[in-house]
Amino acid sequence: MIRLLLALAVLALPLRAEDCALCTPAKLCAPHTESDKDACKKLQAGLGNPDPAVRKTAIDAFAAACFAHANCRPAANALLLGAALKDPDPGVRIRAAGQLGLTQDPRTSVKLFDPLIDPLLKKLGKEPKPGNEEVAWDNDFDFMKAIIHALSVAAVPEAGPPMARILCGKRMIVIEAAAQECHTIRSKDLPPAILASLEAVKQTPPDPFRDRAFNALTAAWEKLTSSGVKAPVAGASDANRWLAECKAWWKANEKGWK
Repeated sequence: MIRLLLALAVLALPLRAEDCALCTPAKLCAPHTESDKDACKKLQAGLGNPDPAVRKTAIDAFAAACFAHANCRPAANALLLGAALKDPDPGVRIRAAGQLGLTQDPRTSVKLFDPLIDPLLKKLGKEPKPGNEEVAWDNDFDFMKAIIHALSVAAVPEAGPPMARILCGKRMIVIEAAAQECHTIRSKDLPPAILASLEAVKQTPPDPFRDRAFNALTAAWEKLTSSGVKAPVAGASDANRWLAECKAWWKANEKGWK
């Protein structure tokens, strides 16, 4: 579901972000200053509409306007779009997270996501009862995946600490989702977080979810670090060997790793 929603969000935008020859990283040109004012007004009006479909359309329209000057991403635009992260409709929250990652200032977006992560991890750590609780859990999981993807797209060092907290969560499918995307973020918070998560995952009872999380974490480690440590083969003893070698590699390379 989340991939479909994000795909639809992308399809609603131009094929690629466009730089404006008149904008600079610090300042919008006069035409885009005016078009952004209009886009902001329309977004605020759209987010006040009771129909979630209208709110999602307003988010996409605002994102498209921002995409026209990708080389200048005012923090104020991200803050305005960030209001939709608290929308009562899960689809609107998911759409907002996706568009924040794709179209807005990455550092501001990371700051908006950060306070949402721990409450989501707490909710996702509980086993839902069938029915409404299960539906709410699925919505929260889709929202978390949207945030994970947005952090990955932001790919700034500031995205490292929040992604590290997700990697060190308790729910295996959440850990797996984070492990699949965390390698784009060059942050010194992530290699030790991956190792800590691997250690914790390894100590849990074996099941398919545990194994998938472990495999995703091992792949993430090598994509992120390019350590060259021989991947573990089946068996707990080899996982112990691999972890010991990875920890030794990180201890030797931490200071020079960028």
